[in-house]
Amino acid sequence: MKRLKFFSILVILALLLGTVGLAPASALDKKTRQEIMKAVVSLGPVLQVTKKGRTETRVVQWGSGTLLTPDGLILTNYHVQDTSDVVDMLPPEIKLVEGILAVFITTRSDQPPKPVFFAETVVADQGVDLAVMRITMNMDGSAVDPEKLNLPYVPIGDSDELEIGDTLNIFGYPSIGGETITFTSGNVSGFTSEAGIEGRAWIKTDATISGGNSGGTAVDENGLLVGVPTQAAVTEQVVDCRPIVDSNGDGVIDENDPCIPIGGFLNALRPVNLAKPLIQAALSGVGYDKGKKKEATEYTGGAEFTRLFFSPGKTEDGLPTSVIYSAPSGTRSLYLFFDYKGMVEGVTYEMKTYIDGTEEPDWSLPPTQWSGYNEGLWWIGWDDAPFEDADYDMELYVEGEMLASASITIGGRPTKEPTFSNIVFSDGTNEGYLLSEGATTVTATLDFANMGKEKWQQVWYQDGEEIATDAGVWAGKSTGQTSIELTSKSGFKQGHYRLELYIKDRLAATSDFWIVGEGGTTTGASFGEIVFAQGVDRRGNPVKPNTTFPTGLSELHVFSDYEGMEDGLPFREVWYVNDEQVLDSDVEWEWGETGTFHDYVYSSRGALPDGEYKIELYVENQLLREGTCLIGEGENPPPPPPPPPGDEVTIYGSVVDADTQKGIRGAVFIVLKPGITLDEFQFTEDEVEAYAETDRRGEFELSPLPADGVYSMLVLAEGYWPAGGDDIAVADLPLPVMIALEAK
Repeated sequence: MKRLKFFSILVILALLLGTVGLAPASALDKKTRQEIMKAVVSLGPVLQVTKKGRTETRVVQWGSGTLLTPDGLILTNYHVQDTSDVVDMLPPEIKLVEGILAVFITTRSDQPPKPVFFAETVVADQGVDLAVMRITMNMDGSAVDPEKLNLPYVPIGDSDELEIGDTLNIFGYPSIGGETITFTSGNVSGFTSEAGIEGRAWIKTDATISGGNSGGTAVDENGLLVGVPTQAAVTEQVVDCRPIVDSNGDGVIDENDPCIPIGGFLNALRPVNLAKPLIQAALSGVGYDKGKKKEATEYTGGAEFTRLFFSPGKTEDGLPTSVIYSAPSGTRSLYLFFDYKGMVEGVTYEMKTYIDGTEEPDWSLPPTQWSGYNEGLWWIGWDDAPFEDADYDMELYVEGEMLASASITIGGRPTKEPTFSNIVFSDGTNEGYLLSEGATTVTATLDFANMGKEKWQQVWYQDGEEIATDAGVWAGKSTGQTSIELTSKSGFKQGHYRLELYIKDRLAATSDFWIVGEGGTTTGASFGEIVFAQGVDRRGNPVKPNTTFPTGLSELHVFSDYEGMEDGLPFREVWYVNDEQVLDSDVEWEWGETGTFHDYVYSSRGALPDGEYKIELYVENQLLREGTCLIGEGENPPPPPPPPPGDEVTIYGSVVDADTQKGIRGAVFIVLKPGITLDEFQFTEDEVEAYAETDRRGEFELSPLPADGVYSMLVLAEGYWPAGGDDIAVADLPLPVMIALEAK
C-alpha cells in the first residue's frame, strides 16, 4: 500500500462544485446538522423521590450542553450545573442528588433525548457563567470507560474570527420547543466588551433563543463551536419555566406543578474563547482547590453608579482616552465609563440601551453576574461596531433596579470642539499608571486639539479627596502636546490618584494612576520566592520541596511568604501547563497582612500530566511573583500507535498555500469510494465516500473512516492546481495531514 504522496492532476474545480452537491458556505448541510445534533445534550438534576416507603430516582431536563470530546467532556453554563435553586423548592419527600447531572442524548431529531449518562463538574467559572463537565457514570451507576465512549462531538472554533453578519446556528433544548432538540439560526448582530474580561465579552445575535437553550450550542457556518447561549436578556416575562417535581402527588409532572423559571428569550452568547482556559484545564486533568474562594456576600442594596461619561476609546489598562458628549457619523468605537461602589461579587447587573427611544437588545448588556470588586472604575463598550446616527440612552440596573443613566448623540460631521486626550503619567523613572512611592513630582503628558482662549481647569485627587486644583485661560498653541505637574515636598504616599481636566467647566479628559510600594502595589505588598512541593505537613510546611517531580504526582503544592497585604485587596492566581493557561482565580484577599501563602492543584483524572507548571501571583492586577517547576519529562506524550483494524480514524489537517504556508479557505478534501481511482472519477456524488471543506484557517475534518481502509483522495481549491493520489491507506496517514497546493 502506498503512503500519502500527492501529485498534480488536471480536473476542473467548477465542475466538481456543481456536481458533488456541496452546501453553500453560509449554511450547514444536512449531514453536518445531524452530526451536531447528536453532540448537543440536555442536562438536568437528579432527584430521589420517596413515596409510600419506596424511593425511585428521577432525572429531569433542565438546560443544554455541548460534547467537546469523544471521551465525554461537556461545555455548559455555570448556572445550568448549579442546582442550588432546585434544593430550595423541593418538598421533604424529594431529595436532590448533589454533584451530578443527568446527560440526555438525542439520536433522532423527532424523538425526545434519552437519559444515558451522569456527569460531574470538572471546572467552572461563575464570573463568565461557564463550566466544563465530564461524563463519569452510566445510568445504572457503573463507571464509564472514557476510552470506549467514542461520543460525537463539536469541534471548537475561534470566536474572535466572527464578524457582524456571519451566520450562527443554534442547537438546544428549550421547553417552549417541546422535549425534542430545537434548531434556530440567525446572524451575528454585534459584540459587547466589558471591564474584567479580555476581548469580546458577548456575541449579540438576532437568532431566536429561549432560556432552556442556556449552555447549548452556537456554531458558525463551518460547524465549529463559537458561542454558548447564556442568560436572559431583554424581557422580564418568564417564557421558559419548567416543573420538575410532582408537588400535588397525582403522579404526573405537568402544568399543575410549580415550575422553576430558567429565563426569558436570549439574545447573547458567551464567546467560546472565554471557555478555552476551562477546557484546557479539563483536558489536562488539572483541578483547583475551591476552598480558598471567599464566600459570596449577600447583596442588600445600596450600590451606586456615578460619574458616567463616554469615551471614544480605552487604553490597555482600561482607562478612557478622552471624554465626549457627542460623536460624528461613522463612529465605530464607544465606551461608557462609570465609578461604582457598594457592589457585591455575583450580584446581577445589566445595561439597557435605547436608540431614538426604542429598546435595542443588540446594543445592551444582558443580565450579568458582577465580577468586579466593591468599588472602582468600570466600563462597557463596543469596538468596530456599526453605530447608526441616532440618540442613544443607556440605563444601568442592579438586581432590576435602575441606578443611573447616560445619553449621547451620534451623527453629523466631525466638530472642531477643543479637546484633551491620551493622558500618560510619569514620576521621572516610571511611565504609565503605576508610579513609585516617594516620588516628589508626577508629570501628566497629554494631547490637545482645537484649543483657543478657552477657560480650562485641572483637578487632582488622592483616594477620592481633592488635593490640588488650578484654573486659567489657555494660552498655548491650538493643537499639540503638553505637560502639567503635581508636586509633593515630602514625596507621594501610596494610594489611588486621579486627574480630571475641564474645558469650559465640562469634563474633557480624565485618568487614574496609582502610587505603589516596592512590591508594586498601593500597600507595598510583596511575595517571596515560590516553593513547590509534593504535599504539606500538619504544621503547614512543604513536604519534599523541589523544582522537578516524578511522573505520577497527584497534587502539586505551592508556598510563598508574603507581607504588606490587606484584606479586601484584589488577588489573582494563574496556573499554566506547558504555556497553556488552565486556571485563573480572582478573589479578594482575606488572609491577613503577613504569613505564608499556600495553595495547590490536583489531578481530576489519576495523576497530573507531565509538563512544565507555572504559577503567577497578582495583587491589584500587578504581577508580583512567578515560579515554574517540572513534572516528569516535561514533554507531551508520544502520539498513540495506529489503531487496530476495525477501528475508525478521523482524518483532519489543513490545506495551505505552498508559497506562503497560509491556510486556504474553501478547499475541498474528497475521499472516493473504495475501488474508484482518480482517473475513473466522473464527479458524481455517488462516487464520494466522504468530503470536507476547509474553514477560514484552512483546516478540515472528515467523517470517521475505517482504519484499515484504502482510498483514492483528492484536494481541490479555486485558483490552485489540484492534488491527490490513489491507494492511500488511512492507517498510514500522519495526523494532522498537511497538504500544500501550488497556485496556478
